[in-house]
Amino acid sequence: MTEPEKSADAAFENSGQQKKTPSSFWKSVRSNIKLRRRTLPAETSKRPERIPLSFGQERLWLVEQLGLEIPVHNLRAVFHLKGALDVAAFQKSIMKITRRHEALRTSFPNFEGKPFQSVSEKIDLECRVEKLSELSDKNREDKISETVSGEALKFFDLKQAPLLRIKLLQIARDEYIFIKTTHHIINDKWSDSIFMRELALLYTSFSQNRPAPSLPELPAQHADFACFERKQFENNGFKSHLEYWQKLLKGGFSPLCLPVDDPSAKSADYRGKSHTIGIPETFCAALEVLSRREEISMFVIFVSAFSLLLYQYSGQNDFIVCYPVASRNRAELRNLIGYFNNLLPLRVNFKKNTSFLDFFKQLGGITSNSTEHQEISLKHLAESMNIPGIILSRVMFAMQNIPSQPLKMGDINITPMEREENISNFDLSLSIKKKGGEFVGILRYKTELFKKSTIEKFSKNFIEMLGKITSDPDQPLSDLPLFKKKSPETWRESDNDAPVTNESEGEEIRHIWEEVLGIEQIGIHTDLFRLGARSLAIVSICAKMSEIFNRNISVAELLKYPTISEMKKFLDAEQNHKKESSYSSPKRINLQRKAMSRRKKLLKNIRRLNND
Repeated sequence: MTEPEKSADAAFENSGQQKKTPSSFWKSVRSNIKLRRRTLPAETSKRPERIPLSFGQERLWLVEQLGLEIPVHNLRAVFHLKGALDVAAFQKSIMKITRRHEALRTSFPNFEGKPFQSVSEKIDLECRVEKLSELSDKNREDKISETVSGEALKFFDLKQAPLLRIKLLQIARDEYIFIKTTHHIINDKWSDSIFMRELALLYTSFSQNRPAPSLPELPAQHADFACFERKQFENNGFKSHLEYWQKLLKGGFSPLCLPVDDPSAKSADYRGKSHTIGIPETFCAALEVLSRREEISMFVIFVSAFSLLLYQYSGQNDFIVCYPVASRNRAELRNLIGYFNNLLPLRVNFKKNTSFLDFFKQLGGITSNSTEHQEISLKHLAESMNIPGIILSRVMFAMQNIPSQPLKMGDINITPMEREENISNFDLSLSIKKKGGEFVGILRYKTELFKKSTIEKFSKNFIEMLGKITSDPDQPLSDLPLFKKKSPETWRESDNDAPVTNESEGEEIRHIWEEVLGIEQIGIHTDLFRLGARSLAIVSICAKMSEIFNRNISVAELLKYPTISEMKKFLDAEQNHKKESSYSSPKRINLQRKAMSRRKKLLKNIRRLNND
């Protein structure tokens, strides 16, 4: 979730040339007010028999078809509850929330390979209670960590509602750990706040044997939003948004080069870690003074600092940093649980003679206008402009600005608990949140790409960048030194990596990869993932190869054999093995046929989604 930013059209082309009044900050405020006054059309309430997914949900659903080893879309929240908890009132409150919000009763079956939303009238949601009070302190803490991690690593079946799990660990007579796990396809961070606010209000009443309190009316549900979004797209309602992004992102730019420790690693792996950055109190205070004086939001200051540090590492002055937005800019969506998030690409482009301050105002202008054009999904934006996935999945910046969560629930004290998620959806991301009077940064990174020491050094350099900003915001960017990279990344193919030229060298494989990735003349030794293959591209490649070669090509095999040469050898060896084998069991043949059928349905589905 980011702090909303708005700005002028000329911000990208004329760095630092904005008028002092009104500033992009105040344009942001006015623009936000205007966006919030919009409502969904009345005809949105007319739903088709099979409710479509929103475009954001569609993207997540496709990633789920990859068959990844870990559940990358599980959202976990953990709370310490102190007080005499009435478990029955607690469960009653949760069931009331599920009846209010359709998203919590929604599953995603498919018809002829195409997913749709199915809303159940009623669901059975078990609130499981496990007693740990008799364990020793050490064993209890180990059990808590094991349970929290275990819940996060359990897969959801998208075809079965609810996509929500609730568990209570009783660690003392009046003390509990509350674990809430939700699939991202029905939930986002904003929704977490709504859930906890409603839970606190309902529990306070139910635990005192009072009727349910009055909660905000919900004139629409997430399914209505999905229908509206689809109709907007069909009626060319995103045309002005697309024209804006085409103008902003015109011209080519390369993927951002990061200080990875292993350039040969496959960043398709989602395993990750996080590192906390403690920002000195003096810096926080100085940055807030700068924000008020120059009318620049803290979001802009922090994303600018992050971008400048990326410039120091890469030497590139034109690249993309993605940032999330709430996309709840219509009145009916403010109090709804559901997945509304969208990602926006921030194009960072600057000249060395620009000052820090002018650079901040330039980015403030870009983010301002971009937020007004946030309704087009990142998936459609990338497809319509043929932007490689690697450009949009390298780095992300987020400023957590979600509604606050309650600290009391009747007589129960609520304390959020921070736990390592061990997942990173981007190669590198930075999230900033305010804790008390200070700001805290969380760097999340893919462990296959970065060592802990590299991230610690990056964190130290980020603090030093904030120090430069606070000491002299008028200094030119040309004063920033570039860091020498010990293992520079490159996206160019090696000179001796000859392109495939004939059938025997894997021409069919090459055609499939080039078609999906939009790249010509892929070399036989070029790593597929170094070319930008990400989740949706991997799904499409596996499906197309399975169809062409008449065998199930799994994601695991693609990860293991990521070059044309390696994949060709693997397929040849498989074919030779089949010829040598004189017997195949009926059971094995049946399994292979079923796997091929699933892959063909998936390929058919991908084509339909692209046509839609």
